[in-house]
Amino acid sequence: MECILIEVIGKKWIFGQSWYSEDKEYHVMEYPITKEQFETSSFEELKKNFGTPVKCDRCNAEYKAEEIRTHKSQRDVYNSVDGTNKNPGNMFYAPWMHHEENGQIKCMYWDNCNDPRGHLLVVLPNGHYFDTDSRASNCNKPDDRLHRCWEKKGEAPKVTVGGPTSDNGVGSIGMTDWHGYLTNGVLHN
Repeated sequence: MECILIEVIGKKWIFGQSWYSEDKEYHVMEYPITKEQFETSSFEELKKNFGTPVKCDRCNAEYKAEEIRTHKSQRDVYNSVDGTNKNPGNMFYAPWMHHEENGQIKCMYWDNCNDPRGHLLVVLPNGHYFDTDSRASNCNKPDDRLHRCWEKKGEAPKVTVGGPTSDNGVGSIGMTDWHGYLTNGVLHN
């Protein structure tokens, strides 16, 4: 599967109502709202405008609950087919993986990770996100903040991720239901 590099091209605002069914499953129904509604409308006003949820956006389960939780959120819109960053093969930078401290870019994993674009994430065929700049789950140097578990070559989207840079693994990507490689911008088994 060939990867494509996607970028944020805008924002959207969401009002959501969520609930738990009797079997403890989480359900949500979300509605697009304007920036002005996001900034000025109370939850009560939005609930009044949109009414009681009908069906879950994820599984189509009908609303049957006594307690409704509400939320408002702002989301990035990407230049992908559906505007999200959720499609297998999507590759994007995650600046939220870094923070600024005393004028320096800091990473949650490494002392030598300071790309201002953030970490490069890839959506795998199983829908999970792979952080090419993260610490590997089988890292045998968990307290070492200088080695890098994944060796990255090339520039996105034509990037190859391999290894090992520590003593474990051969650079493969192992998730619960997908195992493979990222070579020259292509995900493969």
